[in-house]
Amino acid sequence: MPSVEAWPLLEHPVLCSSQSAKVCMTCRFFRHQAATNGMSILACALHRALVPQGAHLASRCECWSDDVLSQKQKNPGQTWV
Repeated sequence: MPSVEAWPLLEHPVLCSSQSAKVCMTCRFFRHQAATNGMSILACALHRALVPQGAHLASRCECWSDDVLSQKQKNPGQTWV
């Protein structure tokens, strides 16, 4: 199985701009880890693709999952990190 670093880049039209909290960073499929050179690798586990640096803050795909946000609404008193 290829390393996450070898995954292709997630680009338009799959990755689209978003002006809400529905961005890659808030998606349950979003992952991050350190690369061998120490830089952060941002990835989508669903698409098995890398998310361009910065796109995780202002972009999403049509498969965005609100799992975390729905849990926040169900458990408003719980502390979320």
